[in-house]
Amino acid sequence: MPGEVTIDVSVGEPKPNPLFDEELLALTKFLTYTKPIKCAHCGKARRRHWTQLKFFRVMDEAAFRLKASAVIYPPLTPVCTSHILKPEID
Repeated sequence: MPGEVTIDVSVGEPKPNPLFDEELLALTKFLTYTKPIKCAHCGKARRRHWTQLKFFRVMDEAAFRLKASAVIYPPLTPVCTSHILKPEID
């Protein structure tokens, strides 16, 4: 279709990290797009994002501690790697 923009995405696995337990490693995915897209949390356009396979919140720095976002993001929502993600507890 004329004027249509195609954006491809590749999904990658995180490398083992002592700060991530096995469940968190399994839930976390890296997304690389062919063109910049906006971060769902801050709006910055980037090609590299990350996401989780379940509902999650973004943790923001606030006065020497982390504060959970009011928004609960659905699985596969792209968030730039500037943010920390925390899965919602069932």
